[in-house]
Amino acid sequence: MPSLLFVRRRAFGHVLSPILSLRGLRTSSVRLDISSKYLDKVQKRAQEKGVSVEELKETVRKTDAAKPIPIPEAVKLKQRVEKVEPKAHSGVSKSARKDNSPVRPLMEIMDIHKLLRTPHTKEQISTLWTAYHSSRSGGTGRGYLSASVPIPTYETILKNAKKYPNFVVAVPRLVDAAEEGKQENGYEFFFQQWAFHEASPIPSPSAIDTPLPEGALPPPSSHPLATVLYTPLLEYRLHQTFATPHLVLTLYPELSESHGVVLLRGEITPSTSGAPGQYLLSQNDAQLLAHGLQRFYLESEDNASKERVELLKTFNENPMQFKWEDLLKHADPTS
Repeated sequence: MPSLLFVRRRAFGHVLSPILSLRGLRTSSVRLDISSKYLDKVQKRAQEKGVSVEELKETVRKTDAAKPIPIPEAVKLKQRVEKVEPKAHSGVSKSARKDNSPVRPLMEIMDIHKLLRTPHTKEQISTLWTAYHSSRSGGTGRGYLSASVPIPTYETILKNAKKYPNFVVAVPRLVDAAEEGKQENGYEFFFQQWAFHEASPIPSPSAIDTPLPEGALPPPSSHPLATVLYTPLLEYRLHQTFATPHLVLTLYPELSESHGVVLLRGEITPSTSGAPGQYLLSQNDAQLLAHGLQRFYLESEDNASKERVELLKTFNENPMQFKWEDLLKHADPTS
């Protein structure tokens, strides 16, 4: 227990310190340090309000004291929510989304109505979907993954994902060896979490938009929309549900009934440093994580595939029997 407490204090010390200092600030008086170069402005402001400078200062003190001082972590959380909160599509009624899914609707990513106004095969839709994401980030596609998934494949993956919604994936890493200046092969583990939502149907165009051809509007999907979060295992152990996922995969089934395809979109979390083009995960590592989903959840008849599905089962149903050594046998993406 002492070691656990020590880890927690180290992990959260940087969070508690600013909170405690802010609380102390709230109980102290707020001082106004008005230098001479601002005195004229203050006097002018006081004259406009018809009060003395002292009365104006007292009003400011009371106003500042009444304001709640935001805790930095709470401010960051609010900003994260605002960034991922979906914005209403200009041509879609707000009432069109009746489910409680927090996922950005497909209609807000691509103009599906434009796609449906002329006939498209699933191969053409897949090509357009890939081209769209390749054009992101100034034409580099950096920060995004995309793919199209045939319905039989999606159904097989879903079957296993619903039974085994959590797992860990190993990503190869070069780590410092015991011998100075040397490196050796190692792994970073990512916690994988599935979630399922009712897919929002494609709404009819608004009254001001060009109508769709007769029968072009796809029927509601019988398959759920799925999301997969990938979070470094160490971060998840420390922060649980508050840990920031480094990669989010979303599988959109809205065109599954009409075109027989599910569209996969991967979004790599931007770096908190704020530098443009910087992400918490490399493009290659994101590809490895997405490839791992296919290798473990899309079972086949070969022995290696059966072993991977058995690992999923053990991790979810009998975690005390789960062996990391068995997982690492399947860490090579070419195996």
